[in-house]
Amino acid sequence: MNNFLKNFANQLIVIFTILKWFVLSAFSGGATGIAIVLFLTLLQKGETKLFEFQYYYFFLPIALFLSILIIRKFSPQSEGQGTEKVIEAIRKNNGKIDLKVFPIKLLATLMTILFGGSAGKVGPSAQLGASFSLLIAKFIKFNDEDRKRFLLCGISAGFAGVLGTPLAGAFFASELIYIGKLSYKNFLPSLISAYTSFLVTSHFGINFIFHPINNEIEFSFIFILKMFLFGFFIGFVAILFILIYKKLKKLFENLKIFPPLKGLIGGIIIVIFVLIFDGRRYLGIGDNVVMVSLLGEELPKMSFLKKIFTTSMTLSSGGSGGIVSPILFIGASAGNLWAQLFNESITLYSAIGITAFLSACTNAPLAAIILTIELFGLQAGTYGAVAVIISYLVVGHLSIYQIESVEKNKVYFADEKIQNSIYSFLEKFFKKK
Repeated sequence: MNNFLKNFANQLIVIFTILKWFVLSAFSGGATGIAIVLFLTLLQKGETKLFEFQYYYFFLPIALFLSILIIRKFSPQSEGQGTEKVIEAIRKNNGKIDLKVFPIKLLATLMTILFGGSAGKVGPSAQLGASFSLLIAKFIKFNDEDRKRFLLCGISAGFAGVLGTPLAGAFFASELIYIGKLSYKNFLPSLISAYTSFLVTSHFGINFIFHPINNEIEFSFIFILKMFLFGFFIGFVAILFILIYKKLKKLFENLKIFPPLKGLIGGIIIVIFVLIFDGRRYLGIGDNVVMVSLLGEELPKMSFLKKIFTTSMTLSSGGSGGIVSPILFIGASAGNLWAQLFNESITLYSAIGITAFLSACTNAPLAAIILTIELFGLQAGTYGAVAVIISYLVVGHLSIYQIESVEKNKVYFADEKIQNSIYSFLEKFFKKK
């Protein structure tokens, strides 16, 4: 009888815990969704006004200077990529974020993107979600573990509210924090928060890049082989992007000057780049270029390299914004190039390029597969999963985010005998040299 009562009590605890987190995560997702609508509406209206002026990007150096100055003075936690800062808060600060992040991040990101900085909207949205979640947590007086779980809701709500992919948003948050693992007890709150945010942003008319491509899929082993090879290509592009971004970031970090001046320098370099290469399409978020590629239009062949440069320069010099949106652009344009070179479907390879590149850069392959299904259809996700997983394995321990646990939790997909043979060959080769 005692065992029965104990089991009954345990089940009641589970039920009440589920109900508690359903309500809290729905509230967090709703608040995040409203913040995202405000952010994206301001962004859209600002773009409409500024883009009427052909040389709006001439003001980018000043915009970067001011955005860095504002962040350093009022909210240092608002620096850099939004998603990365939330991850850092969860891992190192017991989920604590300065509440000034919301207005300061909003202002700094708007200044960066509107004047041409190549940055994204997903990371800042995740940071906005985390800020609202923390505000709610302060009233409820959460412990450290619950606060971290609530911040995961912010990441998933930010991802889902911007991209319109709630299931991928929940997986994305979990994979970023627990690389190589999944936390099932944190998954339900993330999922509810993601769906609520998605419903809110959908209700207010936020546009997403849904583009089913099932009619582009071949059913053959040859197609699987093509995805296999394409995954290698995307993996190598991801390695290139990560190395360029981190190299530039290191260069700017080593500059011993007043930090806002770094933004001024980065902005001037980007302006010169645009004038030399007619590179306006590589400024800002670039959603329009992604959609054009998904509709099957050929892009200039080196588009992915140019977007890598403008993104790396913007964020490395201190510009505020996320990196997921540029990742989508680079992935789509790399897929576009592959399709042109091998006379394949531009629509198909642009779509798979988006999600495979996201998988490689962020080490979130499950989220990328789910994203493929939600954006492009079930068959695209089923067969595109090959490219997604290959690209994820190819990058090894690299990540676009500064996450120390990548090396600890992500196991190399390497045969020990092959590894020893290659090491032995390289040792002999360099001794001869």
